[in-house]
Amino acid sequence: MMQDQTFSLSELNNLIQNLVENHFDYPLWIMAEIAELKVASNGHCYLDLLDKSEKSGKDIARARATIWRNVFPLLKAYFEEITGQEFIGGIKVMLLVEVKFHQLYGYSLNVVDINPAFTIGEIALQREKILQELEQEGILMLNKQVSFPVLPKRIAVISSENAAGYEDFLNELENNTWQYYFELTLFPAMMQGKETENSIIAALEKIFESVENYDVVVIIRGGGAKLDLSVFDSKPIAEHVAQFPIPVLSGIGHTKDQTVLDIVSHQSLKTPTAVADFLIQHFRVQEQEINQLKNDFHKGIYEMITEKKQDLFSLYISFKNSIDFRIKQEKEQLLQINNNVRKQSEYFIKMETHQLLYLPERIRLFMHIVIDKQMQRINNYFEIIKKDASAIVNKEKQQLQNYEEHLRLLEPKHLLKRGYHLITNDYGKIIKGIEDITVNDMLQIHFTKGIVTSKVEKIKKKTQ
Repeated sequence: MMQDQTFSLSELNNLIQNLVENHFDYPLWIMAEIAELKVASNGHCYLDLLDKSEKSGKDIARARATIWRNVFPLLKAYFEEITGQEFIGGIKVMLLVEVKFHQLYGYSLNVVDINPAFTIGEIALQREKILQELEQEGILMLNKQVSFPVLPKRIAVISSENAAGYEDFLNELENNTWQYYFELTLFPAMMQGKETENSIIAALEKIFESVENYDVVVIIRGGGAKLDLSVFDSKPIAEHVAQFPIPVLSGIGHTKDQTVLDIVSHQSLKTPTAVADFLIQHFRVQEQEINQLKNDFHKGIYEMITEKKQDLFSLYISFKNSIDFRIKQEKEQLLQINNNVRKQSEYFIKMETHQLLYLPERIRLFMHIVIDKQMQRINNYFEIIKKDASAIVNKEKQQLQNYEEHLRLLEPKHLLKRGYHLITNDYGKIIKGIEDITVNDMLQIHFTKGIVTSKVEKIKKKTQ
């Protein structure tokens, strides 16, 4: 029985390897989180994959995985182009893997393909989860409910000091046509990289210490890689912005999907320049309203006799401005919807095109893997047959040698050497018992070193 057998470590590993190879003939799709990712100097990529419990959040499974250098550049470029997400640790992925067991290195997975659509869905789900949590906590719309100042003059700016977007923001404000004056205070922060979240939160906390000195907060980021936008889906940043006591404006330089920061901010604009223009236009609207009030006041003084007419005229102007403003808003919304539909269509066409471009290479890799797998199985079967045939031949050879040795030991000369004697009569017949002898028979007694001739004079049989 198997339980009574004893195996060497290599025999046990070989048994496990055969079981793994026989049960996992083809690659499998798996879902996991990349806990750690390292790219070696030789171009191979090593992953530490992780699976967590949905209820407790605790680790329930881990595995090592490898993306070989002939696959990794293609796979990485494909993933980042489709998702807009850097291929790094901390993200959830769907991978096509080969299950492997090595005699020395144990169980591992070889990655041969990736499904970017799964990660896109996970990013969207994570963003939706954060928004739901903020809504359940009752803070999602808090900053939007903060009253916007009549004249947002004192501005706290969170940005990178040397960023082109920050320079554009300054130039737009300083060179505005109406020469409005703004008081700007920069709170430097990282706008890309691992420290972005902590840096922005630290800047917000610094502003909060003297929040009474500012009218609005502006968070701007110009240019930079699309892959760096994921940090603005951070829940800690969103919690700080949503609960900030003064309005927060965002302009982080993107034109496609909204980040969580955009949603919780009082006002979200596309670029730092757009944020500056928004502030200028707010001043402009207030100036226009003041000028309008001044004109109305002068007209009221100098044209008392036409008061009713002037009132009607003012109502007409106000109504017209309101209608024009509403028409402008509707046009802008329709334009935005049109742009969104066009961009979404371009995005999906681009994604499908990329998938079709990479399909032949993926098929080639898959067929190469299948062929190599079958060749390995054939070689394994050949080695097993060769080993079994050799064992059978050796066993039969040993059995023949045993038969030869047994026959050799039964030869008369070997019996004589052991003290036994061979007796024959005059005719050479071997005497096997007393019944073969009669009185006066001449007998030949054979010894190892000679023959003795004797005559039978008397026969005495033993009684029972």
